[in-house]
Amino acid sequence: MAALRALDEAVVSLHLEDARGGEARFFELTFHVGGDDEEIPALDEAEQVGVEGKGRLVEVVREDVLGPVRPSRVAWTGESGYVFEIDLGGYLDTGIFLDHRMTRELVGSMAEGARFLNLFAYTGTATVHAAGGGAASTVTVDLSQTYLSWAERNMKLNGFSGRNHRFVRSDVVRWITEERASKRRYDLIFVDPPTFSNSKAMGKDTWSVQRDHAELLIGVSRLLARGGKAVFSCNLRSFKPDTETLERYGARLTDITADTIPEDFARNPKIHRCYLVERIETS
Repeated sequence: MAALRALDEAVVSLHLEDARGGEARFFELTFHVGGDDEEIPALDEAEQVGVEGKGRLVEVVREDVLGPVRPSRVAWTGESGYVFEIDLGGYLDTGIFLDHRMTRELVGSMAEGARFLNLFAYTGTATVHAAGGGAASTVTVDLSQTYLSWAERNMKLNGFSGRNHRFVRSDVVRWITEERASKRRYDLIFVDPPTFSNSKAMGKDTWSVQRDHAELLIGVSRLLARGGKAVFSCNLRSFKPDTETLERYGARLTDITADTIPEDFARNPKIHRCYLVERIETS
């Protein structure tokens, strides 16, 4: 979405996963980008969603289905001694976000002996770093079976398998609520949610990281064991944490963004925001 800020109208191909049948297909979408105060007329089968920038709206109009998944161009890449599967043809993204490589290294450095949880796990690259850093166990949670299977392949590529490494397909927010009712707690959690989501698998729910992050992180803090920490990252450049609400409910954020920006992204330090999350005692 952020790439559309400078465009008045763009037609792009977007990879969407059909949650009902599990079949990934390509749709052509037209994006109409409105200004700060511009009203965008309602169109059939269109949805207005918030994007980066005050008051800006994008209207997404679904066009014809272009056909099945484009041919994959599977390759492998190395990072910090690990091997990751990437796809240079079948998706808009390749399976690994380069701006997060220092964040993944941080996760690995904190993982010794930890019960590790990866939320919105994507292709599980952070789970690999945690396992390689000596995590006692890992749980990897994502809504997409496509990405969850990819995460499992990445783990196996690096020699990590077995009962100590679980993969859970679930809506993350709902899963956190259910997990809080259990006795399972985690020493280290990595949470890297999307900026926005309206996946069919979420039903009528939508997700906005600016709107929903406080509730998410309060839930995450309740899954932390005593002394545990979470690493929270997001890519919304205008993101402003609701520290007042978080601290009221016993979650403290420490901004570590500057320590997680690789040198080759230094010219664009707003590429992501990153925080440590800790649970604090409230009176």
